[in-house]
Amino acid sequence: MELAVLDDYAFLIMGLVDIYEADFDAKWLVEADGLAKEMIRLFADEKNGAFFLTGSDGEKLIARSKPGYDGAKPCGNSVAAIALLRLGEMTMDGEFIRQGERVLEAFSGQLDRSGVSLC
Repeated sequence: MELAVLDDYAFLIMGLVDIYEADFDAKWLVEADGLAKEMIRLFADEKNGAFFLTGSDGEKLIARSKPGYDGAKPCGNSVAAIALLRLGEMTMDGEFIRQGERVLEAFSGQLDRSGVSLC
């Protein structure tokens, strides 16, 4: 079994939030809530903010990258920030909002310099 990376969690959470907005079935928010908590547990950089690409449950690496560049598809940190902010507002969970804001803060210097290509 292959382990998931940040993008897998972030895009799935975003999709679940989108589905909830389409049919207002709370089961999608419940699923998104559980996955968001797991994403934070596995990928959050509690010291510097944002999320690592690989989880803490994966292979021990010398360095874990934190992608912040949006190319043809948005990076996991961009999607995670938006998904957490949306989910936090819908569920009134301040921790999700805090984590979403921490992503934006972690990349704020890069956003100021070249915001078009970053989260």
